[in-house]
Amino acid sequence: MRRKLAIFSLLVVGALALAACGSSGGSSTGGSTSASDSKSIKIGGLASLTGAAASSNANCESGIKARIGVENDKGGINGHKLEYVMADDKSEGPGVVAAITKLVEQEHVFGIVTPSAYFAAGADKAAELGVPVAGVSYASGDFWSKPDKYPSIFDAYGYGEYGLVATTFGKYFKSVGATKVGAIGYSSSPSSALAAVASVESAKAVGLQAGYLDNSLAFGSTDVGPIVQKIKASGTDALYVPVVPSTGYALVKALRQAGVRLKSVVLATGYGQTVLDDPATREASKGVDFYSLTAPIESANPRILELQSALAKHSGAKADAIPTFDQTVCWLTTDLFVTGLKLPGADASKEAFVTELRKATWDGAGITTPTNFADIKPAAGGHDQGNCFYITHFDGNKFVPQEGTGPVCGEIVKGVTAKM
Repeated sequence: MRRKLAIFSLLVVGALALAACGSSGGSSTGGSTSASDSKSIKIGGLASLTGAAASSNANCESGIKARIGVENDKGGINGHKLEYVMADDKSEGPGVVAAITKLVEQEHVFGIVTPSAYFAAGADKAAELGVPVAGVSYASGDFWSKPDKYPSIFDAYGYGEYGLVATTFGKYFKSVGATKVGAIGYSSSPSSALAAVASVESAKAVGLQAGYLDNSLAFGSTDVGPIVQKIKASGTDALYVPVVPSTGYALVKALRQAGVRLKSVVLATGYGQTVLDDPATREASKGVDFYSLTAPIESANPRILELQSALAKHSGAKADAIPTFDQTVCWLTTDLFVTGLKLPGADASKEAFVTELRKATWDGAGITTPTNFADIKPAAGGHDQGNCFYITHFDGNKFVPQEGTGPVCGEIVKGVTAKM
């Protein structure tokens, strides 16, 4: 039996097709440092539309489009309509730098919203160009927590530091009767690898045993056979998997074929309508638990329902479709960016955007814990500012929130750090 945990309000990792830098949203006369100089405000969407991380970014554009559509329905910002142009980082560091450069210097965007797990490679370029960015800290790096050096880069994902450990995962696994917790991550992704280590340390912090831990996988790999046999031999009975969906589902399928039955397998990505619509994914998801930094649709949170409605209106989704991980993350980053545009009033210059947002509290789009950018408190990686996240269990027909309408929450474990 699954019992209730603590209350309150994130990929890990995360751990995550257009070609090159295609555009959407129409033309624009924007491109100056001030939005008031143009008839519209152009935002750049930077995502992994091709390559190893494409399975966790494929629906990002619809999330951006939906949030912009909601704002344009209200008349835009200070009389200026919003539009966007998408760029593909190709799931690689050089692709991030090239995409940022093209968005700023050729597309003349006012700023960038991005769910890219590879953004760390382009942080210095974005800072050099002075372009405002709303991103996600599962693209791990110290630039998130250095506003003096990177003032224009803002995190919509809780300011997680992947070296920190919280009791949250341990509390969840303990609640479902697990005794030995393991994790699987990627060798080339610090946020994935550290999130895997931190989940095991979290389990130890609440009195559970450490199970099988493996961070040897290549990003996006589906070659999980050898790992499954080691999980089986180790006696691990719960698993956290901070990887992209292609890897996560391959692992779940292989575990079943090997006859391995765990108390819980938590996938960091995958929650959403795809599980219900695709027969193979639906079958693979039976009995799987899904992590989410934001309130699931089953919580009836009015702001997540707004996202669902906006996706139907502006992106052609079914009225009852469950927002996917990437749709939600891209709605979240765009909401943060829209907040930054509103703060300066008529003078929506890039400089004013950065100055005012650095003094403000963003409400987390109403679906995750608010962030006070003037007083950021580092959280554990993949957790929000309250060291919380949501877990839903897929029973084969529907998602069932494991804390009702609230999240699982924990506390930072003092003196314990996650190391690769």
